[in-house]
Amino acid sequence: MLWLRTRDIALLGDEAPSSRIYLSGTMANLEDAPLPAAWRDSVYMTYPYDPPDRRRVRVNFPHAWFHQHGIAITADRVQSNTYLACSFVADTLDSLLDSYVPDFLMERLETMAGSELSTGYFPRLSLASGQRFASKGGYIVKFDARDRGRVVVDGDWLAP
Repeated sequence: MLWLRTRDIALLGDEAPSSRIYLSGTMANLEDAPLPAAWRDSVYMTYPYDPPDRRRVRVNFPHAWFHQHGIAITADRVQSNTYLACSFVADTLDSLLDSYVPDFLMERLETMAGSELSTGYFPRLSLASGQRFASKGGYIVKFDARDRGRVVVDGDWLAP
């Protein structure tokens, strides 16, 4: 297991590893990880989001909003997640009907998290009392043998 950031991954040698290697997808910059070509067949990566081909439709909402408001997409994941969080809070505040009580706000957020049409990079979201993470789990992915910049899911969504 290598929990390395991109600058450290870029320093890996060109010799293929002799065993399976697991990387942190978030630290490695997901499918844009700067892995040496020889490593791509041996690397499996934790991936806490839907892969690009599965999330494409769900990120259309934020992308359209960014385009409409003249905002360049420079950090897609961060911008899409920020849009998602702001949308959740805005929609929830609209549903409070002037009952701005913190506990009621949290209760409404918990209810709405699972019913939103746009979940951005995440395949599913849910909240319940006392939970602090709306997405709980991830995939293990590997790089596609035919298209080295594309990742493919190696199994089902895993939740701890």
